[in-house]
Amino acid sequence: MSTASYIDKNGEKKSGIIAAEDEIGYWEKLENHYKDLYESQVESNNTAAAEATARTLRQIGEQIDALNESFRESNRALYRGFRDAGRKLPQQLAAAGITGGLSESSQLKLRSGYEESLGEAERSRRSAEAALRLKALERESEEKNAAEKKNAEALKTYQSNTLSLTKERRSALAKEADAMAETGDFSLYAGLGYSSEEIAAMRSAWEEKNPKLAMAVAAKTESYTAAEVAQLSAHLAQYYLQALGYSLKNSGVWDSATEKAYKAHFGVRSGRR
Repeated sequence: MSTASYIDKNGEKKSGIIAAEDEIGYWEKLENHYKDLYESQVESNNTAAAEATARTLRQIGEQIDALNESFRESNRALYRGFRDAGRKLPQQLAAAGITGGLSESSQLKLRSGYEESLGEAERSRRSAEAALRLKALERESEEKNAAEKKNAEALKTYQSNTLSLTKERRSALAKEADAMAETGDFSLYAGLGYSSEEIAAMRSAWEEKNPKLAMAVAAKTESYTAAEVAQLSAHLAQYYLQALGYSLKNSGVWDSATEKAYKAHFGVRSGRR
């Protein structure tokens, strides 16, 4: 078991004891929680940017439609003016005594003026439409950049959370490894990156410091063969046999009681007496 912070079912951060068998599920759940938060934030940012861009495009589209309608109306007015002027021109020319080539030239000049005005209006319309479309592109770029900035901040938060989680998880594992090591179980140190040689050295140091407990741990799985027990010091052999359930004193001398317990358990003589 270990102590760590955790998120309860109501989403509130708490701290307390976590059972060892639940730790994998707990850490994975918390890691997934942070990942879901990040992905949800990115999705929200991208959706907001897309919706804002769509609104801008609709607004720009409406403005372009209004612009085109305005110019169509202006062009119709130009045409009406051209036709009215065309109908009145012969009378005006006749009144002025203008005939022949001069009359025809005046008509051409009238049409040329109309077409020039029409062309100027079209150029103005295209320029205004291009400006609106450029504005739409700029707004789209702004929304995209804003979303990317927010996504970068979300990623930074996610990475910070996962880094803290990694440290917290390692700290919890280290505490549990230390607690288990006190009983002679050094298996969790492998998960902390210790090599088999380093773990063996820790176990050896612990066994030297806690010989009786070390032999009790070994006896649970009958780790030693008859030949290996025979090679142990009398103290260690007696601790081992005691852990196997034989009643004898730890005298440090391989006495008859030790030999009797040894033969009773292994069915052979030790060769030490």
